Amino acid sequence: MKLQPNAGELGVPLAKLAVDWCLLNKKVSTVILGASRPSQIIGNVKALDVLPKLTFEIRMAINDAVGDYSQSWIGNSPCHYEDKTPPQHEGKNMTTDAQIGARLAPLFNLTGKTAVVTGAAQGLGFDTSDLLAGLGAHVVMADLNLEAAKQAAAEVHTKGGSATPMQVDIGSLDSIQALFHEVTANLGEADILINSAADRSKAETFEMTEAQWDRMLDVTLRGTFYCSREAIRGMQAKGQGGAIVNISSVGAVRTTIWGINVHYDAAKAGIDSLTRSFAGEYGAGNIRVNSILPGGMASKGGANISSSYNIRGPIMGPGRVPLGRMGSTMEIAQAVVFLASPASSYITGQIIAVDGGFFVS
Repeated sequence: MKLQPNAGELGVPLAKLAVDWCLLNKKVSTVILGASRPSQIIGNVKALDVLPKLTFEIRMAINDAVGDYSQSWIGNSPCHYEDKTPPQHEGKNMTTDAQIGARLAPLFNLTGKTAVVTGAAQGLGFDTSDLLAGLGAHVVMADLNLEAAKQAAAEVHTKGGSATPMQVDIGSLDSIQALFHEVTANLGEADILINSAADRSKAETFEMTEAQWDRMLDVTLRGTFYCSREAIRGMQAKGQGGAIVNISSVGAVRTTIWGINVHYDAAKAGIDSLTRSFAGEYGAGNIRVNSILPGGMASKGGANISSSYNIRGPIMGPGRVPLGRMGSTMEIAQAVVFLASPASSYITGQIIAVDGGFFVS
């Protein structure tokens, strides 16, 4: 039985009667009392004091429906009855922002953590960096375009976040090793790695050159491997675990765009394989590795592709995204940050789609 909040004086006898009924019929095994004035309820239900194993949840709110309760809750087992009347809060916020923050802080507080985000100067990489910095992490915003990374880091600073711009060419092992050497020398070993950088160029299947194919795998797949390897090396040396989030694509699992994305989808499928392999091999050291599979994202890059190529394929069909729209980079970034945070401490080796429902359409 559940009596929703706001019962006032009428709730006390009903609550007492409900508990007595459950005691008599031995329907329950634990008690949880909740009310706007819990001391009043507890004070009137003394039977609960000597029955620590009794289970019964009472959330009080009669809401002008006392007659319905008196007829319904006894006829149906009160242990299963639930009021359908929306709770009335009398204009009060029952849970304050401060209370919510106090509960969530241990789950998302990244103070003292160093996070490396590749491809951080714009789009998903920037939004992820911004969120991580907002949660207390010092973010290394690594990008091929150093000037853009500097501007992005300055924007994070204006919001009170801590960020350091650094240059990296994800297609070069030497550049990747130099990046992580600089991070370690100045900030200590990375605790979090977000592999967001990728080659997003498109090419028609029968027009694709060997150089285009090789560049895609060098940057997108091999670059993710080398960045992860360097991060894992540091995490192992530090001995405090860590989190790696790889940005994959729904195209790694299910065809989205025909003709121009074959090399990209192949590289992203390889990233998911890396995710599972690394998660299995290094989980004992509390190093978690997961993949996020974004669906279609509304971004400047996507707009440029649409204007340059004949875009066709399953994701373009009407109704193929149940939520009926493209996702924003911030919506994807929120999922990425969850996987980088203590809130996901028991999640590893997972390939998680953030796609508006594309996979179930």
